[in-house]
Amino acid sequence: FMLKGHGGPIMGIAAAPDGWIATASFDNTIGIWQDETPTWLDGHEAAINAAIFTEAGIFSAGDDYSVRLWTGARGTLLGTHTAKVMGLVALPGAVAAASWDAIIEIWPLDGGSPMVAPA
Repeated sequence: FMLKGHGGPIMGIAAAPDGWIATASFDNTIGIWQDETPTWLDGHEAAINAAIFTEAGIFSAGDDYSVRLWTGARGTLLGTHTAKVMGLVALPGAVAAASWDAIIEIWPLDGGSPMVAPA
C-alpha cells in the first residue's frame, strides 16, 4: 500500500517489529501508520528528521534542535541541542541522538539524564 498524507517531504522512516511504521516529515509531524490511515503526532516546531521505535515509545528529532519521546498522542521534550538533530539510533537500553552541533546525546530508556559526548 502507499502511505500518503504528509504536507511536505518525508525526512525519515522507521519500522517497528509489529508492523507499525513511523514517518518523520518536513511538515513538522510524525505519521504513525498501521495501514493507509495515519495517526498524526504534532509537537515539533520545525521539520522532523528522524524517528525510531523503542520499548519506551517513539523518539523523534528535528530542525527545532529537540529530541522528543512519544508515549501517546503527546510528545515529551527530552532536551535540545544548539543545532539541528539529524539522526537517531537504538542502543541497548538507550537512544543516541546526533546533531550538527557535533554532540551526541545518549538517552537512557529508563528516563535518566542523557550522557553527552563530543562527536
